[in-house]
Amino acid sequence: MRAERIGKPRGYSPEVIEKMKRFEPVWLPDAYRILGQILKWTKSKTIFIGFMGDVACQPKDKIKYIFKIAKIHDQHRFLILTKNLSALCPFSKYKNKNVWIGYSDDGVRDAFLLSLNLSKFKNTFVSYEPLIGPDIYINRLHTRWIIIGALTDRRGQPVPAEKGGTRLEWVMPIIEIADKNDIPVFLKNNLLKLYPQLPKRQEFPWR
Repeated sequence: MRAERIGKPRGYSPEVIEKMKRFEPVWLPDAYRILGQILKWTKSKTIFIGFMGDVACQPKDKIKYIFKIAKIHDQHRFLILTKNLSALCPFSKYKNKNVWIGYSDDGVRDAFLLSLNLSKFKNTFVSYEPLIGPDIYINRLHTRWIIIGALTDRRGQPVPAEKGGTRLEWVMPIIEIADKNDIPVFLKNNLLKLYPQLPKRQEFPWR
């Protein structure tokens, strides 16, 4: 599994790997070391925080540490994705211009209240990955970027619609709303592989 492929080479304990498998909140043992490597990077980079976890589940001091790192290294761009946007609202006071805050929406839950918190942040995005349902809500005033990705299996391959995967009719309304409101859209490669008829739109809001 992905957790083992990432964790074992880095020497993570079995307990940490098990938490990763269960998608439980865990601050990785080498997180400070990895964040510390940013000091050595002279070229600007885009850094994704929490791609296999949720920063919002971490203690406040660790979340604050991430925002401080971002402030110090403002030549980089930090992307923070969460399922609990309200937990990050207390940190909106930092107003980091190089930090993008986004939340996950799978299309099967009520995201209206969650989307309201986007107004508290400067740079915002919504990630519809995996998109497994048609029930979406887009905050047209405060969404700066939209990412759409397909449901994938353990091998990382997109699941066909007939087997419970992402349906094209769920994707198209999101793109239409984004276009009507001039919101850049990034279609993940797994979605493009599932539906090659889609245009290869991989737009970024900072370009």
